Amino acid sequence: MLALIYVNSGEAVGGMHGDNAFAGCDNLTAVVLPDSVEELGRRAFENCFSIEYVKLSSSLKYVGGYAFVDAHALSYLEIPEGVENIGDSAFSDCRSLKELVLPSTIKTLDAFAFKGCSS
Repeated sequence: MLALIYVNSGEAVGGMHGDNAFAGCDNLTAVVLPDSVEELGRRAFENCFSIEYVKLSSSLKYVGGYAFVDAHALSYLEIPEGVENIGDSAFSDCRSLKELVLPSTIKTLDAFAFKGCSS
């Protein structure tokens, strides 16, 4: 049962380009990305309903579409400075999201990026 993903690498990761990389990990509660990650692929954590905590890379520039769609337990999210684009429906249906911090570097919020975040 996967509960935590912590990517720790001494080398530059660059990005998590794999679509659906961790999609459907129902028991996943936390995601911590190293500062070497610059891009997060489409649907990377789609349908990971139990995610409560996300620490994004300080080097992140792009969050792919549907990256965290249906992260129902996520209540707080801070997008770090440097992020320029948040893809379509990236955080849609994060029903428990109560606090969102967006950086001044955002250039594009694609359609439905935060749709259904009803809290």
